[in-house]
Amino acid sequence: MRTTVRSALLSAVLVVVGSFVHRWINRWGATDEEVISHLPGDDLVTEPQLTSTRAITIRAPVDRVFPWLAQLGQGRGGWYSYDLLENLVRANIRSAEHILPEFQEIKPGDRIRVASGPPFYGFLVTDVAAPTRLVLQMRSHPLTLLQIDPLHASRGPSLHASWAFALKPIDNSSTRLIARLSQDLRLPYGLRLPYGVALEAIEFVMERRMLLGIRERAERNC
Repeated sequence: MRTTVRSALLSAVLVVVGSFVHRWINRWGATDEEVISHLPGDDLVTEPQLTSTRAITIRAPVDRVFPWLAQLGQGRGGWYSYDLLENLVRANIRSAEHILPEFQEIKPGDRIRVASGPPFYGFLVTDVAAPTRLVLQMRSHPLTLLQIDPLHASRGPSLHASWAFALKPIDNSSTRLIARLSQDLRLPYGLRLPYGVALEAIEFVMERRMLLGIRERAERNC
């Protein structure tokens, strides 16, 4: 009986701790208002199973922050995250330390690579309005990472994701940068749960570092 009670208590503690950790990593740095607010791109993934809203305050005006977002991507300005970890899987990432003028004219339809190819693995620019928003979208196979035609997305495993960045001025010299990632993950249930848990953990580690990396660069060059 005592063993049963201890097991039940331990399970309850693990559930509570797990829920707290899950909530923390999926809304790192974001306020309650930011988490529930509507952001550009929210209508792209209509039934997301995985959603995160993360944010950071940057001591630089919006027009000094947006150029770092405009040049995101492999073969461009990089991801300002852990290049060493990304390059362990041969992503061939080198994060820039300065603004690259050749990548500032970003427009809908542009390809933003996550890793080197071919084949192409990454996002398409869906919406952009400098210096206040950038919305990216991806449809890929969650196991092969190959791109999926939207017309065939319902026929098997797929990952449909939108990644939106909103920049809101706090005053003339500081910015609030909000990142929202919404994902519709379609896999057999036995794979969906562990895949989703691993995906959220990796995304938290890399996106948190990316937001910090953008802040460091924008403030340093302001």
